[in-house]
Amino acid sequence: MFESLTHDELASATGGRATCDLSGLPSSAQQIIARESGGDPTAKNPTSTAFGVGQLTIANRRALMGGNANSTDCGAQIQAFQKYTLGRYGSFDRALQFHKRNGWY
Repeated sequence: MFESLTHDELASATGGRATCDLSGLPSSAQQIIARESGGDPTAKNPTSTAFGVGQLTIANRRALMGGNANSTDCGAQIQAFQKYTLGRYGSFDRALQFHKRNGWY
């Protein structure tokens, strides 16, 4: 269905920056994260408040992570990404299809 990315492939794609291990996620979720941040938990969008592996806005991070909204912890960010994506799209596959059509999710 979708190509799976290894942790090493993500690290290579981000120029060796520290990345989160996404190997336990479905390949469609990995692809969204690869497109959004390359797996970098400190990735910042220069034109919005989007931050982290899933590039969630501050409003979404606060709603999903509470007082840990600015955390760079991979586990916390991935959990918030999962809640957001599944809540909004119902599946990672649908979210990835939307991302491919629109360039964002």
